[in-house]
Amino acid sequence: MNGLYTDDVLDLAKEVVTAEEIKDTEIAETVDGMSDEGLAVARVPITSAKGATHKIQTYADRALASKVKDNGTFKMNGSVFHVTNAYKYKTQDLHTFVKWLTRGDEEQIADILAILGGSFVPKLRGLDAVAAKRGMRPAAARDTFLEKVYDEKPKLVVINTDSASAPKWAEQMEDGDRLDPIE
Repeated sequence: MNGLYTDDVLDLAKEVVTAEEIKDTEIAETVDGMSDEGLAVARVPITSAKGATHKIQTYADRALASKVKDNGTFKMNGSVFHVTNAYKYKTQDLHTFVKWLTRGDEEQIADILAILGGSFVPKLRGLDAVAAKRGMRPAAARDTFLEKVYDEKPKLVVINTDSASAPKWAEQMEDGDRLDPIE
């Protein structure tokens, strides 16, 4: 095989999935036999195949997230499949936030805003620490300066229950258990 095409890469990937090590596969033999120019050209179909499998995984994860949202969280083979309503924080009024933070004059605030940019969001722990230092409840500071912007689609979360960071509720589930859907 002198060149690789996306179909070749996808076909050869089947062997890699089940192989102990890639060096013992046909794709390794093919790659090892290529010149540096050939390998550079082969990156195109390899990248295309990677993109195709990523699209498949993304599509399947979205479909699974939708089904988990409708049918509920479940555990299978030591993994818990769960959905969350992902969100990001956004600073509501950056000017007011910087004014509160610095207690500076308008020129200083303008300079700081120029450096921070319009999409700056403070670190939550830092905001909490400054608020507490000033005698303000951290939750009140978050509510005053930040807002949660939720994603439109649920996000699939796959929890490995053997990991040290797995939540207790997930560890306590048995294979086949299903929790009620999130409202």
